[in-house]
Amino acid sequence: MFLSTDDFHIMDHISELRKKIAAELDQEEIALKNHRSLIDSLHLLDTQLQEAVSARLQLTTEHRNLEYALATLDIQVDEIKTEARNLPDRVAIFLHQHQARRQNIRKLVTLALVQQRAISRLAHMRTCEEQHREAEIKLLKKAREKQVWLAEKTKQLFEQNEAVTAERAAYDREAQELQEMVEHKLLPHIEEQEKIALFNEIEAKRREVIRREQEILVEGFAEDVRRVEEASSAVANSELAELEAQCEAMFRKASDLQVRVQEQEKIRMLSNNIGDLCLKPPDWPSIRYKTVTRINIAYKAPAGPIDLSTMQCDDSAFNVTKVRTRLKFALEGPWANGDFRCVFHVKNERGKEYVGKIFILRRGLEKDTRCAYRTIKMAVLAEQSAHAFESVVGAAMQAVKSSAKNWRFDFCKGFLVEIKDPMFKSNQVEEKTDDLTCMMIEDKLDSRLYKKMSGFGVIPPQKDHAEGRTITRVCEVLDAFSHWSWHASNRRFMVVDHQGVYTVENRVHKLKLTDPVSIK
Repeated sequence: MFLSTDDFHIMDHISELRKKIAAELDQEEIALKNHRSLIDSLHLLDTQLQEAVSARLQLTTEHRNLEYALATLDIQVDEIKTEARNLPDRVAIFLHQHQARRQNIRKLVTLALVQQRAISRLAHMRTCEEQHREAEIKLLKKAREKQVWLAEKTKQLFEQNEAVTAERAAYDREAQELQEMVEHKLLPHIEEQEKIALFNEIEAKRREVIRREQEILVEGFAEDVRRVEEASSAVANSELAELEAQCEAMFRKASDLQVRVQEQEKIRMLSNNIGDLCLKPPDWPSIRYKTVTRINIAYKAPAGPIDLSTMQCDDSAFNVTKVRTRLKFALEGPWANGDFRCVFHVKNERGKEYVGKIFILRRGLEKDTRCAYRTIKMAVLAEQSAHAFESVVGAAMQAVKSSAKNWRFDFCKGFLVEIKDPMFKSNQVEEKTDDLTCMMIEDKLDSRLYKKMSGFGVIPPQKDHAEGRTITRVCEVLDAFSHWSWHASNRRFMVVDHQGVYTVENRVHKLKLTDPVSIK
């Protein structure tokens, strides 16, 4: 059976109709599904509408509560504004009281130093007076013994003189009797008796010469005793006058020191207010290089972990090396002043800037070098203690699940050089012959220098809240370091007076500190 072309067309048309019917059935099924989903969405919307109505009621109630709270906050804001108006006066009063308290503390420290030096001088005066008194007593004792001896000798001489006088009287009587005997009976024996009389006269003269020599000796001894007494009195008076002059000079120096401390306090307050922006930088091209001897001091750290309880501070625990180097010194005037040191600009050949510190009370090259050497050793030991504390603070932060787990402590590396005293006329050298002093040189930190903790363990307040919280956390870590150093060293020392720069790099909290103080 053969199909025609029309039959094929009809079959194709039927297949197309079947496809359309299948597609319409599919669309109808999809529409049915959509209808069911819309019905579900409608039920969901009804539920949400009911929830929205209840939420609106709840929001209305909360709105009323917020209006009441807003009214209460307005009252509190008015009270806070009133307190804020009074706050500058209270702050000014507090700052004035704080400054007065600091000035009183400085005066008390100065008076204590002056009193201690005066007490030591008075003790020395007392010792000298006791020594002079003992010397005078010994001399007087010897003089009395000599006087007693001379009195005994004089008594013996007088007794001998009386005996001689008695003998002479006897001789005179005998001579009278002999003369009568000669005149009457013994004329032949007159020459012999004259010879005897002449011998007696010679003996009397000899005894008179002895007596006069003894009197001269007694007078000489008395003159020597008088001279010794006058010399002792003159020496005591001269030493007393010298001690009084020294005490007066000490009082003048203490008064001058107090005036200088007050002036330095004013300069420090002014520099803290204006910052480094108003300071003129050094004219480095006009300053020449100077070749000096650089003294490096390093601690002989033993192998293994650092033990603060066995750390030594004597000279044998440090390596001291000396090298020649060239530096530029801006010595026209101090860059800044502290309580004990003033600061100058220093620069090396590679352009790196340092700060050079010299003591305000310069007392000669030997004493300045000894004090600077002790300061450098203190910084080196503080750095060793801080490195030992890094693992401790890391473990503590990990225990409390803090994000600040990695801490690194560094101290400015310092070294010493000998230079000519830039303020030679104001030093405290008694004989103005030593014009050299010792300068401590260390890395220059950024201009924003935070004072983390004072020498008495006080953390300063911060005005900026965001920055204040960060600095307070850093201060708490440094406070923990101070207490840990006291405990780990078996109460041998405590590292305080932390100051330096705080940064965070790659989640590592870095502290670069300077000028530590060790309390024993």
